[in-house]
Amino acid sequence: MYDDLFGHDLEWQRHSRCRRMGTELFFPQDGESPHQRSKRERAAKQLCACCPVADRCRTHAVDNSEPHGIRGGLSAHERRSSRQAADSHASAAVPAARAPTKTRTETIQPRPQ
Repeated sequence: MYDDLFGHDLEWQRHSRCRRMGTELFFPQDGESPHQRSKRERAAKQLCACCPVADRCRTHAVDNSEPHGIRGGLSAHERRSSRQAADSHASAAVPAARAPTKTRTETIQPRPQ
């Protein structure tokens, strides 16, 4: 089994397409122009698109709030947006607390016989 420092099972990483690659394709480089960054990110996402463990990679990155790089085909910004959308969806699924309703109570006295 292959675990990280927090005990997460990372065995799936052994099957990633990027396993033996450097990090240059997935992370911003010093002095990179916006055009170069866009081109690099597209290439990284294309590699992720045909990776057998892209879903696991993406889920791991979102769940662990990975702050940088392309992971599972998503940029850090896209992962944050995905996480926020999931959080919004989850909170919308929880019913809002209702305000207490006013009730009227009456005491019914038996009729005299």
